[in-house]
Amino acid sequence: MKAKNFHPGDSLKTIEDAIMQAKTERTGARFYYILWGLLMLLHYTLLYVTARYPALNGGLADTLIYIVFPVGGLLSYFRSRKDAKKETVIPHFEKVYLYGFSGFALSYGIIFIASVYSIPELPVSLFPLLLGLAVFVTGGITKFMPSVICGIAGIICTGISLNTELETRYALAALSSFIVCVIPGYLMKNKHV
Repeated sequence: MKAKNFHPGDSLKTIEDAIMQAKTERTGARFYYILWGLLMLLHYTLLYVTARYPALNGGLADTLIYIVFPVGGLLSYFRSRKDAKKETVIPHFEKVYLYGFSGFALSYGIIFIASVYSIPELPVSLFPLLLGLAVFVTGGITKFMPSVICGIAGIICTGISLNTELETRYALAALSSFIVCVIPGYLMKNKHV
């Protein structure tokens, strides 16, 4: 039996191919961007409607306002289970999205809890800022410019909302959910981010 000759060039080519494959693997970010963008759009739109029309408080609208979170959690859980079954390689950017949006969720949760004891309007005021920062940073790391631009738009929504009435803040939070998540999510269709 004849032994194969070792060629350093072949080894480098194999390593390059593996790196290129890892870079081009798609993440599930598109699904989560669109899902959570639409759910938060619904959440803040319903808050806007019930703030604008107080007669709607206490009914179906109040239930729908907060049911979006468990529904989103379940849909995210089922999607992650489905992805885990068919993933052979975990894309490099998967961790970028995991840590970026985990930081967003943790920060928003702390602000939400703190608002119970201090300023009730704080979460809705800071939501576009936190979401915009998360999308801006993940977009910068993944070099996906629509995320960077839309993240900046979310940050600007916070600046606009600071001296407005609560219902306007709800409307701007709903708008930022669409701009910051749904638009980049849609544009990710043919990108490897």
